[in-house]
Amino acid sequence: MAESISAIFFKRIFGFTLLIASFLSVSARGEDLLQDQLKVYDRDDIHSIHKKLHTKKGRHELTFATGGILNHDGFALVVGQYTYHAFENLGFEAATGAIGFQLKNGGSKVYLYQASLNFSPLYGKLSLFTWAVVNFDIYLVGGAGVVSYSGVNNASSFAGNVGIGERFFINDFLSTKIEFRNYMWKQQLAGNTKSEIWNNFALTAGISVLLPFRQKY
Repeated sequence: MAESISAIFFKRIFGFTLLIASFLSVSARGEDLLQDQLKVYDRDDIHSIHKKLHTKKGRHELTFATGGILNHDGFALVVGQYTYHAFENLGFEAATGAIGFQLKNGGSKVYLYQASLNFSPLYGKLSLFTWAVVNFDIYLVGGAGVVSYSGVNNASSFAGNVGIGERFFINDFLSTKIEFRNYMWKQQLAGNTKSEIWNNFALTAGISVLLPFRQKY
């Protein structure tokens, strides 16, 4: 009876030892395979960045852009913006000034003064020809203010704006931006006192600077 118990105990110890040895062998082989895979991807022409390099929270942004209103006979636009980024994904565009000069008729001008919210839900990185990584974010913007126009009619009106833009980071404080906005206001029609809502589709591109130059983590 004692020998039978010993034999059972020995078999269990032997089986447990084999199980541990098999597990260690599989783990070692898995580690070797992982190292082989890392060697394959450890190449100079593949870049991987896991940390967000550019932050906006607590920083001030100054933007200068040019472009134009694409409809209503076309206006060339010069735009200046100041934005305070209270959060990483939310900024207060406290001041936006734009001057538009009509290209065809030559006499009409538009002056825009807007305050908006700037929301950045998407941040990403692009590999450029496998040797550089471009950081960018996509943002939505919307707000309100006033517009003053002169030319055929001289008047002022409440104005709103909605749009979307994309920012490409050059370094810690410098970036380029491209933006599409719809500026909406009530325009008085030529030759009468009637007015109607105008949608003015503006496309602009420019450069922006984040202050302070040194970012906070």
